[in-house]
Amino acid sequence: MSELKVALHRSAFKARTKEAIESSISMQGMTRKDLAQELDMSVETLRYKIQEPGKLTVSEFLTVCEKLNINPQYLTKNGK
Repeated sequence: MSELKVALHRSAFKARTKEAIESSISMQGMTRKDLAQELDMSVETLRYKIQEPGKLTVSEFLTVCEKLNINPQYLTKNGK
């Protein structure tokens, strides 16, 4: 994969993930504080990781998806 394609894929993943997390938090009736507690991290750390989803560990990513009912394949497969 070319560097440009990789950069575009990362950018799309970041935008899609950020949007999905932010919208799902409110749709699930949760707060960032609730989700941060589920992940055993501070609200500030969660806020940073929402802004930079690539900083989530695989375990954190999967936990976020599970708690917010997000299909991880949607986020990792270009939305297909």
